[in-house]
Amino acid sequence: MERARETAAIGVIGAGAIARTVHLPVLTATPETSVAFVADADGRRAAEVAAAFGVPHVPLERLPQVLPGCEAVLLAIPVSVRAPYLAMLSAAGVTALVEKPFARTVAEHEAALQAFPPHRLACGFMRRTYAATRLARRILEEGWLGPPRRLRAAEGGRTTKTGVDASPFDRGTAGGVLLDLGCHALDLAFHLTGARGHQVVRAERVLDGPVDRRAEGEVLLLRNGEAPLPLQYVFSWLDPQEDCLEIEFDTARLRLHAKPERPLTLGGKNLTGEVPLVDPAAGATTSAQAFYLEWRLVLDAARAGTPSPLAAASCLPLTALLEELHTR
Repeated sequence: MERARETAAIGVIGAGAIARTVHLPVLTATPETSVAFVADADGRRAAEVAAAFGVPHVPLERLPQVLPGCEAVLLAIPVSVRAPYLAMLSAAGVTALVEKPFARTVAEHEAALQAFPPHRLACGFMRRTYAATRLARRILEEGWLGPPRRLRAAEGGRTTKTGVDASPFDRGTAGGVLLDLGCHALDLAFHLTGARGHQVVRAERVLDGPVDRRAEGEVLLLRNGEAPLPLQYVFSWLDPQEDCLEIEFDTARLRLHAKPERPLTLGGKNLTGEVPLVDPAAGATTSAQAFYLEWRLVLDAARAGTPSPLAAASCLPLTALLEELHTR
């Protein structure tokens, strides 16, 4: 029988949509976690969110006093303002789970890595916890279908601005569809194939001021001792896409979908349609499960002193690609 887990006190910096709609519901419903505080630059919003979940609200200026009582902190604030908070968390010896994307530049990413032990800094690419993702990674690692030949990623749809809880990626110089949406599928491409480098073949963006609304192109994923692996991508807020990552082999193809409820599917020359490949025990099949497993991985790694599958160092190659795509 599994031993009862020690309760972890978790702080939440950032009271936006991702904290309100996913992290706080999961953390407050999980017996092995308790929410130590909610803090935000908008003190009124933070107080309202904290009251809604029955947890303490802490003004930002009091963070240095309350951080030592936390085992870990969620950093769910815009990437452009994270640096001083990462420094504060590092100084307090607190594990940090940072929402995606981790950084805008390699220099920014590496500076954060140098401030933390590898097991105390993670990035919230929760799709890595999906049952479909874990099964696909096993298929690739064990060579069930032979070597992969090409990847295709397509996500997005026609959207309109509501003005309510607007994403920081939808304004200023934060980026746009690549950082807000495309980073998930691109991260999976690196995660599944083990690629540690890239070469951009083609990169096109449709810009709305400084914000990219559509990004399309092709890169080569570079793997040690293996041939470069082509990855074609299109991410868009202007037109509908398939919302999947497709991995092509000589005689088959795998398709991973953006939603955890959808299983990994297998198609190919000798199959009619697509066959679902289901292994629910492998990982998350709902969003709530994905975020629960995300926290389990981060906390277990911090306690064991070993980097988790979500370790921030593991997504450094993605940051390098995103940085280059934004300069094209």
